[in-house]
Amino acid sequence: MSEIFSSVLVLPAQLQRLSVIETQIAALLAHAPPLSEAESLRYNIGLATHELCTNIILHAYAGAPGKFMLTLTLRDDPWRVEIATCDYGRGRFAVEEWAPPRLDEPPAERLGIFLMQNLMDKVAYRSETQCSHWQLVKQLTLAEGQAATGAQQETLHRLPPALDSQPTLQPVAAPGQTDNHQPNGQGSQHQCDVHWLKGSQIEESA
Repeated sequence: MSEIFSSVLVLPAQLQRLSVIETQIAALLAHAPPLSEAESLRYNIGLATHELCTNIILHAYAGAPGKFMLTLTLRDDPWRVEIATCDYGRGRFAVEEWAPPRLDEPPAERLGIFLMQNLMDKVAYRSETQCSHWQLVKQLTLAEGQAATGAQQETLHRLPPALDSQPTLQPVAAPGQTDNHQPNGQGSQHQCDVHWLKGSQIEESA
């Protein structure tokens, strides 16, 4: 397992700033080998990421000013995309109170997490004293004719959870390294700060 490409975005808690997500997902997947159903895959990852960030802005910050960190990572063996966020909003997600929505009783609520669980292979959450962490993972299926290791062939997940299943949230594993970013601190006045960790020089978005 190795990191192929990664970028970190420090985003303000404003819905109109989420327009950068689609471009960043496309840039990330450009470093992967040819993928099966690549356009659908890009759309689904982007939709799940957008939904996650929307929930952070609406529920964690709830109109209060602030910033949160969004990390996009492409890894191999097996090929997958990992989405991670860290926010300092006061609103915390109550894992023990969440349950899958009743789709047969509109208007259904709690659809955001349910949508993410059906678009991604893993949805995880961990709350710390000052920061809330979310993690999404999507396994990537290589296009026909692309070589995959034995481990990849055994690990790739080709189907999301069934819509009528009862998925549960998983705790986010403790990070392997200390993060020195402070999204709520004083920083750039740009729409977001984009840091390319591997594959190009560090940049800031205009």
